[in-house]
Amino acid sequence: MDIVEAIEAFGHGYSTARSFTHPSQFSKIGPIWVCQDAPRKASAYRGSEYIVYGVEPEEAVDRIRRHSDRRYAISVVSAPRDHPRAIRDEYRRLGYRLLRSEPFMVCPLRQAKRYECQTPIRRVETTEEALAAAQCGSGRRLILSEHIGVDDAPIRLYSAQCDGVSLAWARSIRHGPNAYVAGCYVKPEHRGKGIGRSLMSKLLEDDERLGVRTSVLLASSAGARLYPWLGYEQIGLLQLFTPIHAPKPKT
Repeated sequence: MDIVEAIEAFGHGYSTARSFTHPSQFSKIGPIWVCQDAPRKASAYRGSEYIVYGVEPEEAVDRIRRHSDRRYAISVVSAPRDHPRAIRDEYRRLGYRLLRSEPFMVCPLRQAKRYECQTPIRRVETTEEALAAAQCGSGRRLILSEHIGVDDAPIRLYSAQCDGVSLAWARSIRHGPNAYVAGCYVKPEHRGKGIGRSLMSKLLEDDERLGVRTSVLLASSAGARLYPWLGYEQIGLLQLFTPIHAPKPKT
């Protein structure tokens, strides 16, 4: 899988997971991808997120400023051969601050490794299980009701539960032959017990069974240590920038 294909899987998955109430649209403006709201009331718009790869910073910023009249962020993906520090410095010169950097990782499922732990891991198949998983982390809805219990649904949610209480969750969002891991969360008090590794292993096992070839994700600092054990490899780095000064509305 090349970076462009991985970006497509990430962009579609991120747009899907961003909100079920007001789904985002994922498209391109020239060589740049954008995740933005579908048409709605002006006061209700969220910020847009632009994804840049292989475009010089000045050109990217010029295109984005001409396209956007609301809050936005720029996710710049760089390949291993690129120089992240130079990219960061150039965006700073253009008036942007770096919020965070995340390894961009992929796992060809033919090389995914399998793990099991003592905590039961299962795919969420009832509304009650979905609610329990949502309460485990942010409390946000993690899956649409029409996807619960449907084997080949585009969104699949997995949970580690004990006595009806969710300890961890992860979900996969499919885009064609690839899938994006839209979050993996383990409660702090249950970390270090192999739950996250087993949870991801079950998710990837189902991905492969359903015909997915490659899994894509962005890794936190903790995830960057976990995911290589499962077969993930870093193919790039995503740096997230926001304007130092808010954009002025178009007149």
